[in-house]
Amino acid sequence: MLAKSGNPERMAQNSDVFYFELTEEDNQQIAKLDVKASQFFSHADPEMIRSLSARILDMRYKYSQVKGLNPFILAFNLRG
Repeated sequence: MLAKSGNPERMAQNSDVFYFELTEEDNQQIAKLDVKASQFFSHADPEMIRSLSARILDMRYKYSQVKGLNPFILAFNLRG
């Protein structure tokens, strides 16, 4: 965690974020937030996943052409 404050008291407060407990009411309210559906697309839809994957590979290929890089390496380097 990177605290923005330079005040020692505030920095101590910022580092104290993990020491709290949720009540049963808190947990119930949080559970209501999960509607088990994406607002954008279904992450379980194979056609959507194929489409997004193809888009990513296409963008990497275009990037490689602009930068003069090997598109084969970029296509399989999914972390970069």
